[in-house]
Amino acid sequence: MIPSGIEAERPEIDKAQTQLLDLIVRAEGCAVVSLAEYDLARRDDTTDNARWGNLGEALLLAGHAAEAADAFKRCGRKPEEGLATWARDRAVFLRPGPYLRAPLPAPGAEPAKTKGETLELLMRTKPCYVGKTEVTRAEYAGYVASLKGKPYAKTMLDGREPDTKHDHLPQGWDPAGSERSQLPATGVDFFDAVGFARSRGLKLADAEVLSLAARGPLARSFPWGAEKPGLPFANVGEALEGPTPAGSFPGSASPCGALDLIGNVDEWVFVKVGSEAPTFGGDYKSPPDDLRAAPGAPIDQSERSDTRGFRVMKELAPAG
Repeated sequence: MIPSGIEAERPEIDKAQTQLLDLIVRAEGCAVVSLAEYDLARRDDTTDNARWGNLGEALLLAGHAAEAADAFKRCGRKPEEGLATWARDRAVFLRPGPYLRAPLPAPGAEPAKTKGETLELLMRTKPCYVGKTEVTRAEYAGYVASLKGKPYAKTMLDGREPDTKHDHLPQGWDPAGSERSQLPATGVDFFDAVGFARSRGLKLADAEVLSLAARGPLARSFPWGAEKPGLPFANVGEALEGPTPAGSFPGSASPCGALDLIGNVDEWVFVKVGSEAPTFGGDYKSPPDDLRAAPGAPIDQSERSDTRGFRVMKELAPAG
């Protein structure tokens, strides 16, 4: 039997899929251990801060953000509690382990079409939390408010940020209107997105994380499976008049639970060098047949658009 979202046209990877499923099930069993230790600590009503701190670290690495936030709170580790709270409320867990994936396109190259693609096995060692949705206008407004009265400081110190850039205000920024607060933050350039992420102790999501979050360990064609992009899965093809509030399409959920990775607004992708960066996922205007769960061709990092937003992530160092 072929798992949901895996096309029958790719029988050559059935054996690899079966092996991956076995590895994933065993990894789930390892994650249960930290939960059991957490329950024991709560039953003992321990006040041992070191024990709670160690538990918080283990729980966060295992993807149990809610329990990790509680453990860090009990031992007074505020920065870690803040990270775990973000992971609990605004992120999903991309677990380490084996993933089938299509090789990422070379800079400037068009992404490969999904059907008939050659897949490779990737072993991820770092646990990662990635934003469940795009960063919202409400979240970005908090960042803008935190910069008020401060001199502009360049986000990137490698010379690629233009000397003409002097603020992080999005194109056409109007913070008024609570009815729009949950729309994705758009009109931002690459440097705005990186600046926001760094202000939260996070990173702008990169191509590997976005691709794996969208397609899952078994390399689905799209986050929801094999069906062509469109309603009720994604806001694409001008089916609606504009972007919708982040997370409006539960049918867009990927295997890890991320939403809106296809359509609504396209998303900046982090790159370490160069003056261009790709975007991911397309926007509400994108023709369905043009969409892929892969980064697109790079564009100038200074470009701002009301159809482009971003998503953040946090990679953790593996235990041991």
